[in-house]
Amino acid sequence: LQGKETEDKEINWQLVLSGATNLFKKPKYAKYYVAVLDEPEGFQEKLPDYECEDGGVIENESIIGMMMVHHEMNPTVGGLIHWINSVYVHPNFRKMGVFRRLY
Repeated sequence: LQGKETEDKEINWQLVLSGATNLFKKPKYAKYYVAVLDEPEGFQEKLPDYECEDGGVIENESIIGMMMVHHEMNPTVGGLIHWINSVYVHPNFRKMGVFRRLY
């Protein structure tokens, strides 16, 4: 959704899922944080489900925001710094403090 909204690009969901899965397996490189609704039935628009290679389905109807954090060595500060990347909050939930809670 983020790529479509911000850059008007069609997304190859299998490629995105593959990349995200690799980060889940190697958390030293980056971590994802997600914001979910306490009550998914309050969500008006159903987000797409993604079919996994093993036939399973990831249901995203309760995810309302996410961000990825990766680390970089910075000699100026003498250590690792955290970079916040790939921030997305569903339009229906913007200006409601979702990013603040992720941060």
